[in-house]
This record gives sequence, C-alpha cells and structure tokens, in this order.
Amino acid sequence: AEYMGIIDYLMGKGGSKLKEEMTEEKGFAVEPKRNCPHVKSLNLADLHQFDSITVKDPCHECKNIGANWVCLTCHTVACSYYVKKDMQKHHETTKHPITLSFSDLSFWCYECESYIKAAALFEVYSLFQSKKFGGSTTIGDLAAAMKVFGGLEISAGPKEAELPPVEKKKLFSYQGVIDGIIAGRIKRVAVLTGAGMSTNAGIPDFRSPSSGIQSQMEKYKLTFPEAVFSIEYFLKDPRPFFTIAKGMTGKYVPTKFHYFIRLLQDKGLLLKNFTQNIDNLEGDAGVKKELLVQAHGSVAGAHCPGCGKEVDTKLMMAHIEKGEPLFCECKVPCKPDIVMFGEALPISFSMQMNDVANADLLIIAGTSLKVFPFSVLMDLAGPNTPRLVFDIKEPDKIKESKDERNIFVPGNCEVSIEEFVHKLKLDVEFKTLLAAREELAKKYEKEK
Repeated sequence: AEYMGIIDYLMGKGGSKLKEEMTEEKGFAVEPKRNCPHVKSLNLADLHQFDSITVKDPCHECKNIGANWVCLTCHTVACSYYVKKDMQKHHETTKHPITLSFSDLSFWCYECESYIKAAALFEVYSLFQSKKFGGSTTIGDLAAAMKVFGGLEISAGPKEAELPPVEKKKLFSYQGVIDGIIAGRIKRVAVLTGAGMSTNAGIPDFRSPSSGIQSQMEKYKLTFPEAVFSIEYFLKDPRPFFTIAKGMTGKYVPTKFHYFIRLLQDKGLLLKNFTQNIDNLEGDAGVKKELLVQAHGSVAGAHCPGCGKEVDTKLMMAHIEKGEPLFCECKVPCKPDIVMFGEALPISFSMQMNDVANADLLIIAGTSLKVFPFSVLMDLAGPNTPRLVFDIKEPDKIKESKDERNIFVPGNCEVSIEEFVHKLKLDVEFKTLLAAREELAKKYEKEK
C-alpha cells in the first residue's frame, strides 16, 4: 500500500508508466482486500450525490490539486498521505472509512488499512472513470473494470472483416433482417429486453404517478424514490419495498413479445435473452433457464441477505402479496433474489456477456439502454451484426451512436412484433403459442 501511495503521488509526473509496469500482472502492486466489511456502511444507491464533484477538485484544507481523494461517505476532497495527509486527518476526525483516488480510481479503506475491491463499488468506479476521461463508458473501460472488480474479461466482439458497402446496405435494413432469417443466414439471435416488456404486461411502473405507488411511499419520507430498492435501506426498513412489491407481483400474463422470444427458442434461433426485468415473465412464457440471463435477478427465488439461507418462494410471495416483510430466524429481513442498489450483479451475467459477440442478429426491445453495465451489451455485437430495435421512442444511446447497424422500428412492441412474425412467415407457430397464452390468462382470471 505504501508503494501505491508513492506511485499515486507520482501520477502526472511520469509515474503512470511506472505504475502500469508495476500493476500489469495483478492490477495492483498490493492485491486489494476483497471482503472489506465497511463497504456496507456506504449509501451508494443514488449516484447523483456525486454530481458536483470533479476529479480536479482541490483539497478542502491545503487547496492542493492532484493526488487527491474523495470520501465516499461525506464527499470531502482531501490530499493524500504523500502531500499533507489531509484525507488521513479527515478519517481520524470522522471515522469515515472508504475513499476513492482521483489519480487512479482505486479505493482505500482506512479501517482495513488496505486497497479494496468490491462489486458494490463498480458503479462508482464507472462514474468517476467517465468524469476523469470524459464521454460514456466504453468496452475497454468496462473490460478493465470487470477485470479489476471481478477477475472477469470481456471482448468487444469477434474480429471479423467488415462487409462491403453493398452487402451492408442489404443486411442493415428491416427487410434485410427478414431475408436473412428466412434464408438461414441469421442463425443466432441475442435479445435484450427491459421494463417496457413488464409495463406491456400490466405491471405498474413505480415511478409513474398513475400507479398510485408513490403516494403510498410518502409516509416513509424517502430521500429519493429509488431508495426503496437500496439494500442498505431495505435492511433498515423493509416495509417500503414490500409495499411496492405488492403492486408489482401477481398473476401477470407474458406479452406477445415474450412469446416471440419463446418462438425464437423453438425455432432454434435464440442464442440468449438478456433481460433487466425481475418478473420472470420470460420463464413463464417458456424460455429455458439456460437461455435466459436475468441481469437484475428474479422473483423466482428468495433468500436471507444476512445468513444466506434459502427461503421458500411461495412463502415469500405470500408475504409480498400481503405487503408484509418476512424475517429470517437471524432477524434479518428476507428478500426475493433481485439485485438491489448496492448489491453485485449475478456472476452469470458477467460470464455470459460475451455471448452477444457470437450473435448474427441483436434484437433490443423495451429498454432505454441507460442502466450500466446492461447498456454496454449492444456494443459487444460484431461489426456485421444488425441491431433491430423495437420501441415507442428510439433510445438515446441508439440515436446518438448513428451506427449503420441500427434499425429502429417505432411503435408499440406488441403490434410491431406481430407484423415482424408475419413477414417471417411464422404465423402458424406463433398463433399456437398465443393460444397457450390465452389459456394462461383464463387460468389466472379464474384464480382471482
């Protein structure tokens, strides 16, 4: 750690090359601690708290610029041990444990007296990486971060020769995609889905005033709406989460688009369905577990975040339907297997990201592509892979990229997908699946 402090001080004075040589084997000269218990003390649910901070901010005491750190608890900026030790003095006064270096974006815990790694710090790292180097997070940034935080590696897609302009024009079009599937040239389809799928199924969006959920939250006096999905807040008071979850669960029927994904599976075309949704409607539509990557977890399982004990899913759902928290024997509130703010994404997501690079076609539906790292998946597709986007509004990331591979289909996904299936000449198979959907809807109606 002392060596890292010296190199941190040298950053900007020719030290970056030395640091690169020192860290090329493990990423750090001293391997960081991976189980720092003090990370849990941080409130990282709302990254907007760091909006006013820049990596060029001076030390609040000596006004030094360079070799500064920011306290992740109170956002105080102070200089390092090798300047005037103001961050160390800050810790001695406040006992705030964890800081981030503006020089190399590493994390130091004063209580552990060690550099640390933690999946919960991933989004903070990404935010300050963007502040330091500008622009949005790139594949290279993500690859480096994944390696640092999880020892995992991703690539930006297969290295393949780009198609000639004439062939590109044919392939990167709505009709070109249809022709490619019918002709058998497109054999592996990766699908990315988001909240738009859930709202089409009737699941309320808790941010929407029309859902009535926000008015129910007023009595809890949350500092910001998303706090209800913070693991730190949940452990202190699980009632707001169970209040919201009560309105988000129930007998919801998968949409036509969910059954389109099932159709791709049945035709042997589905490579993987990556979803941000936690409702498991893909599974309800019959998408196999091995082809489904639930980036933010799912309500299909439950556990105790304290002792790790698995919880009966039916018991959890019964409590959710009543809006009443379920507590473990260890006195910690139990939760569905969904990813809350402050928790790591499932390792299965990180390990399967590269599958997108093997796709012949990428279909994107119902997602704004604003949540990192899910939003990076589209960038993993190869240079010859068309990206077909179904949504009412074109996502900003798609619009701003101005990539010739992007094919935007405006309108409600439920309507657009029926037309797409018709053009693929798969109406008969699709109608069979939709008939099963109708039967499921009738079953749920009887159970009400």
